[in-house]
Amino acid sequence: MATTERPVESQADDDSRRLAELAYKQDLQRASSSFSVGLSIAYVLPVYLRWRKGDDFRARPWTLGRKYEWINPAACLWVAICVIIFVLPQAPAGVPWRDEFDWKYVNYAPTTVGGLILIVGIWWLVRARHTVTGPVRNIEFDAAAGVVEK
Repeated sequence: MATTERPVESQADDDSRRLAELAYKQDLQRASSSFSVGLSIAYVLPVYLRWRKGDDFRARPWTLGRKYEWINPAACLWVAICVIIFVLPQAPAGVPWRDEFDWKYVNYAPTTVGGLILIVGIWWLVRARHTVTGPVRNIEFDAAAGVVEK
């Protein structure tokens, strides 16, 4: 039985297609890892701030009541574990101190999220904390919680 060899052009096309699929898969993993870390941090910030405020927090109708004392630290711990998992390298070749290290396997979640936090932090220190005054009330309410017309 004779073996049929594929033309060289066909093999090159297959190789370039496989390389493009691999690059797409790695980019998708990097992006989803960065987004997961960013969303997790955004989720846990108000939870942490509520926990830090303690009994000084003015509770609204929708609240955890006293259960926040154990639920909020558990949520913060859970998010910390998730963030650690999402920033780990996705392949052994992505660890900088390994012999087989290659930049194409690096997880960029720590750099993108850390860079964003650094940029926003500097912006807050330099400009925003001097200009942001908080929420502006544009509707007045009377004692019966009705809107006061002006």
